[in-house]
Amino acid sequence: MEMVLIKSANEKDGANGVWLSVETDLGKMSAFDKGIVEYLNRHIGQRVKLDIKTVEKEGKTYKNIRGFDDSGWDESNRNYEATKPQEITLKAGKPEYNPTSMYVSYAKDIYICLENNPECKGKLSKDLMQIAIDLVKQARDAF
Repeated sequence: MEMVLIKSANEKDGANGVWLSVETDLGKMSAFDKGIVEYLNRHIGQRVKLDIKTVEKEGKTYKNIRGFDDSGWDESNRNYEATKPQEITLKAGKPEYNPTSMYVSYAKDIYICLENNPECKGKLSKDLMQIAIDLVKQARDAF
């Protein structure tokens, strides 16, 4: 199975010694063989072909890396830059108040009412929209 290794972390387990937890573009996986662990650590950030065995244990699904395949690969196949998550900056406090979309929505609703009003039949859409905008501005300024 072809995938990209994003990062790894050695973890300790009392019964099995040290094993490797690997994050890939296909999810989290584990490796227990020393040779496989060394191979994975050398190829972080690169595309690799791995033999994966899925194991069901105590109601959980585990993906274990059982081998790797380097046959037919040259280094150009490995060139892959794992995408980094975008940093999101959250600002504390109130969000900036921008009522424009609210006013547009009000004007649209008024325009629809005017267009369906029998007294406004025959008026141009442009004129009806201008009336709707003027009514929203009048209401905004009144408060």
